[in-house]
Amino acid sequence: MNSQPPRSLASKSCQLCAFSLSSDSSDSSLRCGRSYYLQPAQSRKQERLDTYPMVNLNDACEHWSAKIQTVLD
Repeated sequence: MNSQPPRSLASKSCQLCAFSLSSDSSDSSLRCGRSYYLQPAQSRKQERLDTYPMVNLNDACEHWSAKIQTVLD
């Protein structure tokens, strides 16, 4: 039995990033919400989704994260 996750789940892509936001106005249905999640939770305000950059499902960057850091972590 293979204990490795499927290749598509093992990659650090925007599709699997905790910062991604679902958006109907993006060709890939994803936008990068990193700037939103970097704001303190108490003062966080979501802007119009078209202000967040569109990303492709298989894109990746150095800010990729599997989960969002919270005050309880």
